[in-house]
Amino acid sequence: MKKIINRRRYDTETAEKVGEYEYGTFTDDFHYYREFLYKKVTGEFFLCGWGGALSPWAESLPDGSAPGEGIRPLDVADAQDWVEAHADADVYERLFGEVPE
Repeated sequence: MKKIINRRRYDTETAEKVGEYEYGTFTDDFHYYREFLYKKVTGEFFLCGWGGALSPWAESLPDGSAPGEGIRPLDVADAQDWVEAHADADVYERLFGEVPE
């Protein structure tokens, strides 16, 4: 998937996939979603994902919501939070450096 956001290009084909997360078991569940964290060669992070009508990826409609998909740029702090929540310590330290005990 490719998208231009704020005059910046985000492309899942050229970025490195560094993590993934899936919420829910069944893809037909309104709350189900799946997302991937990518790191661009420039060091920028972004999420690419999709999900049901009640997921964080839902598309707002005038009379409710629908399943949605897209790309969302992340600043470093948001990427760190995502990795802390959805990956292990090795991934975190590979991306952001060692953390003291």
